[in-house]
Amino acid sequence: MRSSCFSSSRSVTALKCYVCSGTEDDCKKSTLEDDKDKYSRDCPSGLDKCMRIFRKKDSATMVENSCSNELGCNQAIITCSLYNDATCKASCCDKDECNVGSYVSFNVFLLTACSALGLGLALIM
Repeated sequence: MRSSCFSSSRSVTALKCYVCSGTEDDCKKSTLEDDKDKYSRDCPSGLDKCMRIFRKKDSATMVENSCSNELGCNQAIITCSLYNDATCKASCCDKDECNVGSYVSFNVFLLTACSALGLGLALIM
C-alpha cells in the first residue's frame, strides 16, 4: 500500500492596516500615508479587517485605526450606535491600508441593522 502526501505551498500575506490612536490631527490621512513605516502594520493572524473609529464630543475628537475582525467591527458599530451625546462612527474594510479618512467605506447593512435595533430598544423602554 502506497501513501502519498501532497503539500500545497500557498503564499498568504497579512492584511496591512494603519494603526494609530489619538486626535483627528494625529491620525489624519496625510500623516498616516506620509509615514507608513511608523503607522502601517501587518495584521496578526485572524484579524482580516482594517477598522477606523471616530468619536467626537463637543470639540474633543478621538480616532483609532487598527486591525480587527468581523466580530470586532460589528461590536464597534453597535457601540457607536449607542452614543447619544457624541458623534461616533466605526467602519471596517478589507484592503491593504484602507482605514484612512474618507476611503473607509461603511457597512450600510450593519449600520441600518444597528439603527433599527436602537430604535426598537428605545420603543421598548
